[in-house]
Amino acid sequence: MSSAVRKAPTALLGVIAGVTPFTVDSYLPAMPVLAAHLGVGDDAVQLTLAATMAGFAVGYLCVGPLSDRLGRRLPLLAGMALLFAASVACALAADISVFFVARFVQGVGASAATVTALAIARDVHEGRALVRMLGLIALMSSVAPLIAPVVGAALLAMWGWQSIFVVLGIVALVLFGACASSIPETRQPDGADDSTWTRYARLLSDGVFLRLLVLAGLRFTALYTFLQWAPYIFQVRLGVSVPQFGVMFAVMTLGMMVGLQASPRLAVRGVRPVLLLWLSLAIMCTAACGLAAVTLAGLGAWWTVSCLLVFMIGCGVSLPMIQTLALIAHAREAGTAAGLIGATGFGSAALLAPLGQFLPASGVSEPYALAIVIAVTAALGGAIVWGLRARLAAPLAR
Repeated sequence: MSSAVRKAPTALLGVIAGVTPFTVDSYLPAMPVLAAHLGVGDDAVQLTLAATMAGFAVGYLCVGPLSDRLGRRLPLLAGMALLFAASVACALAADISVFFVARFVQGVGASAATVTALAIARDVHEGRALVRMLGLIALMSSVAPLIAPVVGAALLAMWGWQSIFVVLGIVALVLFGACASSIPETRQPDGADDSTWTRYARLLSDGVFLRLLVLAGLRFTALYTFLQWAPYIFQVRLGVSVPQFGVMFAVMTLGMMVGLQASPRLAVRGVRPVLLLWLSLAIMCTAACGLAAVTLAGLGAWWTVSCLLVFMIGCGVSLPMIQTLALIAHAREAGTAAGLIGATGFGSAALLAPLGQFLPASGVSEPYALAIVIAVTAALGGAIVWGLRARLAAPLAR
């Protein structure tokens, strides 16, 4: 393997992968303010989050195959440029329709960061080294959702919601320069005649890969529902201020970091992938039961934080396993595989999570509704893992 490949900086890969959660989480504290400023209801602003997720899904589907065909650098740099332009458009938006379209384009641009980071990791590593690399990237990128709501809340308090998107634009511009100067090309254009559809067909004909995609979609649906309802659960129902919500969200995100760190360490020590997936689902079910109990008892906001902290640990445990198991057998289509993982996750979230709105609309409060969504997605995930138990019984290769 070339020295250029070996020099792909893990730290920078983690940072660029963090662009996706930073794009989502930084404006969460501003969602109630955005609704008032743009003269729309809360549901309209929630749909802009769905638009961002849809943009992620479309971007993953396009950027993944392009990175297999053209190499990693060009799609990455084009995505950063698109993210910069869309962030400026969000800051200047004067009505909800413009903001909606700009958020969609933001999602397309940001998706290039994550999909190329995962593909570069697969270009460089195999087996347990791959799960270590993916765990490091995920751990470093998880700093983004940890600090994003705090940064967003501070910017909102000092300069208004538009400043959040100005900062996102600056971040995109800085990362464009860093990637241009520091990220080597880890995959030369393959010159293959395979169409995008041929690459997709090869991947989707793999039954294990297909079921892992569904598992990723369920995980993202639960996580997206949490992101969508968290501002209203804490700020509206529990009366938490914007700065307090930023701190609480950061605490909950620590759970994701714990899970992302624990999962690769256990896998490297020989714990079987199927056991780690079962552990993730059990943690999510525990969190759902705890959230329902805390809500029923009428306990305070920090009790709710503790339950959702546990939920985030479960989400963190599953992510490196899903990514590693899906990528490890598909080196030739690593970009396309990474794109499908992301597109399925965010696409499922954008399509399925809004269906959960019927629960609050039918009189179920948001905390109970979130507990139901987490429990249902974990149960469906359990059915998938049960079907994969024989295929995933062996530890990862060294």
